[in-house]
Amino acid sequence: MEKYYYLLINIFTIFFPLISSFEHRLRFFSRWKGLFLSIGITAAFFIIWDVAFTSMGIWGFNPRYLTGIEIINLPLEEWMFFITIPYACIFIYESLNYFIRKDLLGNGAYPLTYGLIVCLAVLGFFISTSGTQASLPC
Repeated sequence: MEKYYYLLINIFTIFFPLISSFEHRLRFFSRWKGLFLSIGITAAFFIIWDVAFTSMGIWGFNPRYLTGIEIINLPLEEWMFFITIPYACIFIYESLNYFIRKDLLGNGAYPLTYGLIVCLAVLGFFISTSGTQASLPC
């Protein structure tokens, strides 16, 4: 069953947004042409990046969680990732814009954004200069 984990993550990620795309008020499916064109352009860039970095050994994929189907040395699940995740994210963004019309953050959005930029930049600096490399369990 482990060899289907990455595939299942992709399927569960896309399932609800895909079904909900036909909701009569939102009609998200009516924007698919432009959406898939933009996802395709973005995916092409990152797939080229992924193929290059995988072939150079910069990163790789744990075969324990993969079906074993590969296209240009990338697992099928990785190709799906570049479709399912952007689709789900854009669907959630559009849904929130449609169903929540009030700006919940109001004037606090800019201070929050700039505060996060500073905090994350400082955190990134300290992590990059700590001299230790994070290890992942997989």
